Amino acid sequence: MVLKHKHGDLRFCHTERVQTGSAPQHAGQTFVFMMASYERRQLFVGIAGNATYLGADELKAQRIEISKRLRVDSFHEETWRLDHVREIYSDNHKKFLKNWKADVQWITNLVCPDSHYWWFDEPIEISSQKIRGT
Repeated sequence: MVLKHKHGDLRFCHTERVQTGSAPQHAGQTFVFMMASYERRQLFVGIAGNATYLGADELKAQRIEISKRLRVDSFHEETWRLDHVREIYSDNHKKFLKNWKADVQWITNLVCPDSHYWWFDEPIEISSQKIRGT
């Protein structure tokens, strides 16, 4: 998701908690290498460079404002249509919506300059055994 900004477009995405890159002194200096697991395969799917993790409690108001500007809430029906999501919530739409409303501001918890965001046309399969030993 992209927001136009006078100093250059900003790219927002979601990541699970970034460990060392989440400290304020690392803001704008972190490169996040995005991986996904799919059908028992580990895939390298993109990079967010010069990134800032927006997970700190004091940034909650900023995350909420970003989510509103990006209209993230409008994705709830598309998300509900995913089989995996319906399975997680035992096909209980009301339960899903309650959780969605509580957590929608967490979807945009990583920001980087659009110029430093690269989503690969094709994922690159990696060996987590060689990289992490797991």
